[in-house]
Amino acid sequence: AKSLALYCLKLFGGYMRYVLSLGVACFSLLLTSCDAKPKGDIAGDFVAHAPVTFEFSGPQLSESRETFTDYAMTVSFTTPYKTTMNYAVPGYFAADGNAAQSRATSGTVWRAHFTPPSSGRWNYKVSFKTGPNLTTSPTGGMESAGYFDGATGTIDIAPAQLNSSARDFSKKGMLVDVRGRYLQFNGTQQYFLKTGAGSPENMLAYSGFDGTYNAGGTHFPALGENQLHEFEPHLRDALPGDPTWQNGKGAAILGIAHYYDAVGVNAQYIVAMNIEGDGQDVFPYVSHTDPYVLTSLNSINGISSFRILIHAAYSLICC
Repeated sequence: AKSLALYCLKLFGGYMRYVLSLGVACFSLLLTSCDAKPKGDIAGDFVAHAPVTFEFSGPQLSESRETFTDYAMTVSFTTPYKTTMNYAVPGYFAADGNAAQSRATSGTVWRAHFTPPSSGRWNYKVSFKTGPNLTTSPTGGMESAGYFDGATGTIDIAPAQLNSSARDFSKKGMLVDVRGRYLQFNGTQQYFLKTGAGSPENMLAYSGFDGTYNAGGTHFPALGENQLHEFEPHLRDALPGDPTWQNGKGAAILGIAHYYDAVGVNAQYIVAMNIEGDGQDVFPYVSHTDPYVLTSLNSINGISSFRILIHAAYSLICC
């Protein structure tokens, strides 16, 4: 009986040690999970010269001054293959992440876009800081904003599939200054000869961009009551499947890109800020009187729509 009791005691002791070690392991795992930084969502083709989008979820914010002055997101990129290739890419507040369609002015999404100049493994580290007037006085006090601050990871980028006859920039390489007359693609070694239109210089004063308005510039009767471009004649140049927003907005201005492609030109001269010029209808603020709410093209959904336009033109009218 004594031997049986001793055996049971040893068995019980072993069981308790197992339970205790399992509990310690689970507790350690819990602490590790709590300390882990969210990786976020990363999307793209993951080939050289093509953009990769990094998206993280942060605090609930809105299209207000404090959002743009008191928060700053930066993603730093390094590669072990070339120590001189270090990049710091600023991020931006993207409301609900689908503002072009939803017209949202608040949300939790922060984004950054990186176009890797070469293939290989790239390391990234995210900084998300907060502090009074941080973006306008970067030498002032700041602290971690939490959430995804400190998140790290790697992305593997495949070599670009170069094609000298392609329309897409990413198939030709990066445009670089070779100290000559023209810029040159570093992939195909072709030169970029810019040809295109010089008017309208306020092309971005387009009624299809939410929040865009004329702040009192020169009156042009042809532009009608709202004094914004409609580009209605170019609706006939739009094509099925164009990446429009909000049930067809953007078709006309995307039609211009198709028109340029058809006639063989690849550039449009624009003024990105005319708040003190004759037009007063293109400026990177929600309000022309408050330069601190810097969202570009007058609203978060405006910049989201603008990105759709630029991405489409990027692959249509390259060269």
